[in-house]
Amino acid sequence: MRFHSKLLAIGVALGATAVVAAPVPKEIKRNNDKIRILGKWKQEFMSLRGAEKQPETINTFQFDADGKCGISYDNSPRQNDSEYSLDPTSSPGKMKWLNGTERTEWRCLYEIENDTLKVCFIEHNAEVPSVLATGKNATIYYLKRVKE
Repeated sequence: MRFHSKLLAIGVALGATAVVAAPVPKEIKRNNDKIRILGKWKQEFMSLRGAEKQPETINTFQFDADGKCGISYDNSPRQNDSEYSLDPTSSPGKMKWLNGTERTEWRCLYEIENDTLKVCFIEHNAEVPSVLATGKNATIYYLKRVKE
């Protein structure tokens, strides 16, 4: 606190308007999915319409604060920019996903726990389930946070 007081005093003495950004407290990060989802996530495996399988390509998802998500395939440069928005008020959380240049809309469910993220894409004509679980109308990506 002493450091911030001295910094503010220096700014006032110089006639400057000072804005000091405080770090985000851990409890806010822990409970705010819009912050927790940010960053790079690597696909561990997937469930495709109820069948668990190793993916043919490894996808990396880069969630940005502006609602964009870039997807890279097999460590290639970012190839696909999608848009996402979260509704964390339900359990599991809901995600709206706009994919590709034509911005095809997908309804998704998601769960974040520590460094694990599950994103479940629901088939277009299917009912959105109340739980995030494998099934014939769902594709689930199991992702791990990439520590950089």
